[in-house]
Amino acid sequence: MLVKVIIRSFAMIREAVGQARIELNVKSTDSLLDIVTKFCHQFPSTKQFIFTDTSINRNLVFAVNGNEVSNDMLNDQFITENDELAIVPPAGGG
Repeated sequence: MLVKVIIRSFAMIREAVGQARIELNVKSTDSLLDIVTKFCHQFPSTKQFIFTDTSINRNLVFAVNGNEVSNDMLNDQFITENDELAIVPPAGGG
């Protein structure tokens, strides 16, 4: 069964996508890691910000419906219809 997930991206990821909010149809059995991987396949220019050579960029913050999800739990976290996944890079400045 397919469900719709809303992905919100920020900063350089949003610039790579060209918009702050997109909708993806994914399998209800897809983990957040699966969804992030599909997002990167749909928007290849985001991969450089989201993945390192072998894993997820540990400096990113992921949140589902405003609740932060540990990078270690991305493979164990699942979504339901109309959930919102935010991908937030670290804040710059100083």
